[in-house]
Amino acid sequence: LKALGLAESGIVLAGDYERAAQWTEYIRQLYVGRFLCCLGYQGDNNEGISYWGYGLMFIIDYADLMKSVCGIDLYRHPWLNQTARFPIYCAPPNGWAVSFADTGMPNHGTRGPAQTGRVRDLALRTRDPYALWYSGEREVVDGIVPKAPTDLPQSIHYRHIGTVIFNTSLVDANQGVTVAMHSGRYFAGHQHPDQNSFVIHAYGDKLAIDGGYYDWYGSTHFKAYSRNTLAHNTLLVDGRGQAVCKTGADGRVAEYFDSPSYGYTVGDASDPDVYGGLLTRFDRRILFIKP
Repeated sequence: LKALGLAESGIVLAGDYERAAQWTEYIRQLYVGRFLCCLGYQGDNNEGISYWGYGLMFIIDYADLMKSVCGIDLYRHPWLNQTARFPIYCAPPNGWAVSFADTGMPNHGTRGPAQTGRVRDLALRTRDPYALWYSGEREVVDGIVPKAPTDLPQSIHYRHIGTVIFNTSLVDANQGVTVAMHSGRYFAGHQHPDQNSFVIHAYGDKLAIDGGYYDWYGSTHFKAYSRNTLAHNTLLVDGRGQAVCKTGADGRVAEYFDSPSYGYTVGDASDPDVYGGLLTRFDRRILFIKP
C-alpha cells in the first residue's frame, strides 16, 4: 500500500519535484525485483486465498497505473500472469477453500467461487478464459470466450509454498473431492505452525478441516489456539507443537505424483527447527484413490 502511494505520487509530481522520478523507478524495481517474484512461480500465495485477494487490490491498481501511464505491462510477469487460477485450485465452485494460512470466521468459511471480482479483473487483463469462467461470466467479454476448466490439470503442486492440492473436479465441488497437504518453507506474515497438515473436502462438505481461523489479530483465541499446532491436522511431539513464526522451521514436499486414478504425495517435516530437535524424522504420506 505504501509502495502504491509512492508510485502514484512520483507520477503525479513528475516534472514538478526533483526526486519524483526516482520514487517511480524505485517502486518499479520493488515490484519487479522483489514483490512479485517472491510470491512463487505458479501464481501461488503462501498467505492463503483471503490475503491473496487483499494484496491484489494494490497490485492491480499499480499494474494498471504502470500500463496506462508508462507503457509497462506487468501482467506479462510470470506470477501475475498465472495467479488468476490460484482460486480455481484452492476453491472450486461449491467447494470450501483450501488454505493453510489465516482464515476468518467461521472456520474455513470461504466457499468457491472465491474472490471473483479480483479474478475477473485479472482474467480480462491476462486474457485467461478459465479465470473469466470462474469469475461467473458465461458470455463473451472483450473478445474472451469463458471456458470451464475441464481440460486443465485438476490437481497441482505449488512448489514454492509447499502445498499440494488434489481435486477431482475444478468445475463443481459438489461432484468432487479435494485432498490437500502443506509442507513448505516458513516465509512470514500469516502462516501457521502446520507442517505436514492436511484437509479433506468431499461433495460440498468439510471432512477434515484446518482449525487455524482467527477472530482478530492478537486476541486470546488467536494466540492460544489459532497460532498453535493443535489447531491443525499434524502432530504434537511429547505434547509440544511446532515452532511458531520461526525462520528456518521449514517443511518440504518430498514426492508428488498425480494421475486420473490416484494421487500420491509425501511431506517431510524433519527439519530440527520445526520441533526444536524433538524428532529426527517425520514423513507424512498421502495416497488418494480417486472416486
